[in-house]
Amino acid sequence: MAAAPEAPSYDEPEVITQVKKWGGNIENIRALYRHQIEIKIKRDDLVSLATFLSRNGWPYVTSASGVDFPEEKELEVVYFFSNFENKKIVIVKVRCPHDDAWLASLCTVFMSTNFHEREIYDLFGIRFPGHVDQLDDEGNLPKLLLPDDWPQFEDDPPYPFRKEYVQIARPFGQVADTRGFKGKRWDKFSRPIDRSGWLDEYYNESSDEKDYTLRSHEAPKPKPEASEEKKDDN
Repeated sequence: MAAAPEAPSYDEPEVITQVKKWGGNIENIRALYRHQIEIKIKRDDLVSLATFLSRNGWPYVTSASGVDFPEEKELEVVYFFSNFENKKIVIVKVRCPHDDAWLASLCTVFMSTNFHEREIYDLFGIRFPGHVDQLDDEGNLPKLLLPDDWPQFEDDPPYPFRKEYVQIARPFGQVADTRGFKGKRWDKFSRPIDRSGWLDEYYNESSDEKDYTLRSHEAPKPKPEASEEKKDDN
């Protein structure tokens, strides 16, 4: 009988010791579960740590997401570095201030972070200098989820996943404007909608009232019978 495969190692102190060999400035490191550890670092050390992890057993970035801490006026990006063979995950947390929101792009180390960083830029406003799709040296990126004409105000742009963002309700018949800050109204971005005749393409229409029966559900109309005069002629 063949020997059973060896179970993967879950010696968390060994993993922490391995990560500490990086030699950079680690603010905090701890074990979360048997297969996960968490590291907090400064943003200047992000690319260095990512490069170390890519060469020492964590070749994949499976997720990256943003978090807003309005009381501290800081934004955070959480990266998940994964090893699919031994099921180890290293969670790296990096913060930046609201008024100087940028982190170095990891695209040159992990191409899988491309769309993660573009999504974070759209929703949190964190710039990623060095990104392969950057529009300028400051790390501004093309829109990924938001429309290209998403308004840029003189104030900080309204990024939807920041805590200060709030949806502005509009009267019925107007476009709901979801691009304002709490306590402000951006009425100039509301456009009235002309709903007259908007169902005509799909529904029947009578002279006085609309008959909202789907055209596709109509029964076929019988063909008119030939008149008696025409029958006699035949």
